[in-house]
Amino acid sequence: MSAVRLVLFAELRHRWRSWLALALLVALVSGVAMAAAAAGRRTESAVPGFLAEHGYDSIVYALHPLPGLAKLPEVAAVTTAEVGATGTPRCECTPINPNYFGVLGATPAAQQKLFKLVSGRLPNPSSPDDVVMSFTLAKQAGLQVGSVIHVPFYAPSQRAAELGEVSQAPRGPVVAFHVVGIEAAEYEFPSVGTPTEDLWTTPAFSRSHLPSIFPFVISFVRLRGGVADQARLQTDSNKLGALGGGDLDVAASGIEDSLHPQVVGWWVLAGLAGLAGLLAVAQAFARQTRVAAETYPALSALGLAPSELALLSLGRALVVSVAGAMGGVVLAVALSPLTPVGVARVAETATGPYVDPLVIGLGIAVTVVATLAASVWPALRSARVRVLHAAAPPRATSVVVNRLAVAGAPPSAVVGVRRALERGHGRNAVPVATALIGTVLAVLALSARAWAI
Repeated sequence: MSAVRLVLFAELRHRWRSWLALALLVALVSGVAMAAAAAGRRTESAVPGFLAEHGYDSIVYALHPLPGLAKLPEVAAVTTAEVGATGTPRCECTPINPNYFGVLGATPAAQQKLFKLVSGRLPNPSSPDDVVMSFTLAKQAGLQVGSVIHVPFYAPSQRAAELGEVSQAPRGPVVAFHVVGIEAAEYEFPSVGTPTEDLWTTPAFSRSHLPSIFPFVISFVRLRGGVADQARLQTDSNKLGALGGGDLDVAASGIEDSLHPQVVGWWVLAGLAGLAGLLAVAQAFARQTRVAAETYPALSALGLAPSELALLSLGRALVVSVAGAMGGVVLAVALSPLTPVGVARVAETATGPYVDPLVIGLGIAVTVVATLAASVWPALRSARVRVLHAAAPPRATSVVVNRLAVAGAPPSAVVGVRRALERGHGRNAVPVATALIGTVLAVLALSARAWAI
């Protein structure tokens, strides 16, 4: 065993560049696979994490505050917002549908409960013109932080018009809102059904303009029994004078269902990338083992048994696999800020570099075990080489190449197919089968990721 260790250290000193190249290849494969697996887990947990911080079970609409709502036995918590009745907003953007548009006001503490800030900043509570807008409004209308939206409001005297009894144009103030941030609330995700495009104002706006506009009140309710208490809440809130309500648990289920294909796509990408990469790593290890085996006859003459020669190859693979696994962890963490994507990224509450202990732990173990497994056969095969052969016997040519030549194919085609399908021999031999399989798996991995997105 000491002889194997001595030869291994000598190889490391003289061939550290090839070892480093193999370690980088292992790091690339394991890093991409771990990053994809972590992205799948983050996508799967994005909505539950979002709902834990910003989710509610029901919405209750009313013309006036309902103080008795929080005292109902089925209600665990209530967060209230004011809604101003608006006409058609105007901006330098794609036209906004007033049927899906709303202007809501809440305290800064309530806003942090009701939505997640996606970009920009929260509005200044002392500024009547600062607003944050829903990410759906930003996407639909082509708006961004810094945009200005002019919103006409209905006056208190137009209550009948806003309730649909008559049709009138808004006669209240027209307010120029300045967008300072973009937010995401549970009921605003496009997968929940009817799109919702909101602006969230400040207490300063309520003090300045609420007396001159016609307001509604929305109560966001958390229920003690969840879905089981929905019917009871509807009955009890109607007795308190509510105009109606909505079930947000259905919306939450819709968001999670819409993300399921992404989760599957990430896991498929992780699996196929790992398989394709493992084939590439196996090829590289086989090639390096074949080159290193040129010294085995001399080592055998010095007294190393075939089992020790095999251990030498496996020791090389162990060092490279451990170094590659550590590099893969670094790469996976470096790639983590790029995921998740799409709606899952909007819902994700954690930002920046992300470390998934489960994925990292399993990724290291699988990387080391799989790399060692891929090197076992080349190690055993090379350990049986006891003497150097002056010349290796020529290998049979490919049947495909022979038939192309007989059929009169152009020389360029025959040479190209021969290069693609014939393995060669000696230190110039290449594993054609694993190369083809790896290419197919890589294409499948890219196709699966594109399908999921």
